[in-house]
Amino acid sequence: ATNFDVHQPVDAQSQQRWIWNGMACGADTILFWCWRDEVFGRESGGFGITGRDGLAGERIAALRTTGRLLKKHGALIDAYRPARPAVGVLFSPQSYYLGWAAEGNARRMRDAVVGYARSLVRKNIPYQVVEEEHLDALDGLKVLFMPRGIVTDSRAEARLEWFVRQGGTLVCESECGAFNPAGMYRYPEDRFAARLTGAEEIGRRRPEETQFDARIGDASLRLEGAPWFTPMKVAGGRASVWARDDEGALIQEVPVGKGRVILVGTYLGDAYLKAWNVDFETFVELAVRAGGWKPAIEVLEPEPTRDRFLYVKSGRSGTQKMVFVFFPAGETSARLKFSGRYFAGRTLTDLVTGRRVTLTKSGSGTECTLVAPPLGLSVLVGT
Repeated sequence: ATNFDVHQPVDAQSQQRWIWNGMACGADTILFWCWRDEVFGRESGGFGITGRDGLAGERIAALRTTGRLLKKHGALIDAYRPARPAVGVLFSPQSYYLGWAAEGNARRMRDAVVGYARSLVRKNIPYQVVEEEHLDALDGLKVLFMPRGIVTDSRAEARLEWFVRQGGTLVCESECGAFNPAGMYRYPEDRFAARLTGAEEIGRRRPEETQFDARIGDASLRLEGAPWFTPMKVAGGRASVWARDDEGALIQEVPVGKGRVILVGTYLGDAYLKAWNVDFETFVELAVRAGGWKPAIEVLEPEPTRDRFLYVKSGRSGTQKMVFVFFPAGETSARLKFSGRYFAGRTLTDLVTGRRVTLTKSGSGTECTLVAPPLGLSVLVGT
């Protein structure tokens, strides 16, 4: 469900994007509220498909187009299931509670989760939200981000340790597990991340500037952190230090069992949400790749900007693969690359336009060029 400002008109392209994105994410029902303008309360005079905002005609025309497509391809779309994510983002209600108790709101906790989630969306990396009371969702995941996970209990800690030792990658931000569910503070050496990795935090430090440099493989990044850092002791010769300051590591990767823990000595997620930083998106992708994830689909063009990016979702309908492509406003074309034999054939069908799309050889995979349809979305189908 999405709420809109009653004074903000809803154009047809945006509306259709929401509908098709819902289907691309696996929704089997989409409910409109409402057909005519609302008549009660503060929402009165807005939200209706036939509402009097001057855009009713284009909305109805676009809905007719979608309706025809659903009638024609209903069985195919009904059988569609999104690709199973290999990446998770941990949502910790206990951390929210502590944030609210300490500050009168939980905005920092919320923004931390949303920051990582938004970055994954913009990098077209499938993910799911993992709630701390339902850690069975870790089964099948390769990587778990733990934004501002400042509260942990023994049960969750044991499950997270199992996840890592079995081959998972856990990405922890500053002061991970620094409080128990009763709100009692744990010293750095008593936290589960320190016990797991042997790398404890030295303490809070207020840096002269919140930006710092990181080196991950061949990538040089400039990241934006929070107003305080918590540098860490380096975990002996096992650790790979990605960023450091005068007192220790700011980001380090520590092997544990068959997996690894990536420790971050500040808060990157909410800092990114406050001020867009393309290098944070690169950090997220590199952390995911370090955990063994490889993209099946890559966007070659257009290059993302702060406010625009090509959004891709994919999955299967029976034996057929489906790729939903959402163009940013004003973008007329796109170029996608598919790994290996993602598609066995040489042509795809765009359900929206009915056009054939040709695949050409590209390294070990294939690629295609798309022309944006009027509604700004394509649904590619192939085997």
